[in-house]
Amino acid sequence: MWKYLLIGTLLLQGANAQPAKHKAQSQQQGSASSVSPTPLNDRKIEAGDKSDSTGNSQQPKQDDEGKTFQRTQITQYWVLVITSVVTTALFVAYTFFCGLQWWQIKKQANLSAQQIQTMKDTLDEMGRQRKTLHTQAEGVFRQARYTRETVTESRKMVEKMQAQLEAIQRQEKHLATQADAARKAVELAETSEAPYFGIIGIRVIDFAPGYYTGVDITFFNGGKTPAWHFFPLAHFIVGEHPDYPEAKHSLELITTDIASTFFATENSHVFEFRQRKFALTEDIVSEKKGLFLIVTVDYLERGGVSKGYIRQNFICLWEKGKFCDWLPADNSPQYSKAD
Repeated sequence: MWKYLLIGTLLLQGANAQPAKHKAQSQQQGSASSVSPTPLNDRKIEAGDKSDSTGNSQQPKQDDEGKTFQRTQITQYWVLVITSVVTTALFVAYTFFCGLQWWQIKKQANLSAQQIQTMKDTLDEMGRQRKTLHTQAEGVFRQARYTRETVTESRKMVEKMQAQLEAIQRQEKHLATQADAARKAVELAETSEAPYFGIIGIRVIDFAPGYYTGVDITFFNGGKTPAWHFFPLAHFIVGEHPDYPEAKHSLELITTDIASTFFATENSHVFEFRQRKFALTEDIVSEKKGLFLIVTVDYLERGGVSKGYIRQNFICLWEKGKFCDWLPADNSPQYSKAD
């Protein structure tokens, strides 16, 4: 753009210099034609005549030069006009281009200013967020420190509670030991005072080969307290051992009166048992084959049904003409749930 503007300026200067050059040349010619020697009158006359003739002969040439000069001036005028128009157009175009560039620069500057403002706002927002995050971080740190202190205190409390729990557990074990000892003492006291039954006599009925034998059993309460709802059961077992019987025969209880079911302290009752299905053999009577009498008694002691029935078992073996206690028998009282 600057190149075109410089070329237009040079053309304008050249056009302005051409008329001045032609004007100087015409002035020189005019001055030359007008100068003539005047020392003598004759020469003056001759020169005047000569000049008239010369002027008459040069008149068409001067007219041609004048026309040529006019055409040259007109051409130079139009060149000047066109150059001015072109220069003006170039100046206007340059001005428009500069204005357009300025508008674009201003738009870019405004956009940059908006971006800078946006970045500034973003930086301000980031600064506020940083402050907020810093505040939150401080709060979190304080909370973590408080939590750590709380956890430490809780751990100490847990340790103390653990120690207390261990002390309580030791105390519970000690109390449980004492309670067990007390329970055993109570059980021992109750056992020492509870009813306790024994068989003080067994009378055999019709004990001979071919007979259906029976027994009368006398029970005695050797305990320090009475017993209620006494109920005995009995049966025979044939064989060498009661756990491996060859035959088993039940005995029917004949004694069923209510008075016999109550045993006062150091009191006894006789219960009769009979059967009609099992007849004695010579081997049993001669003791070549074993005969066991199994007796089971159930009763209630002080405390009633809520405490449960007590059961005692008796095992007797026929030998030497009578039923004797068989040593492996478990004759200790056993408690069972109330029915």
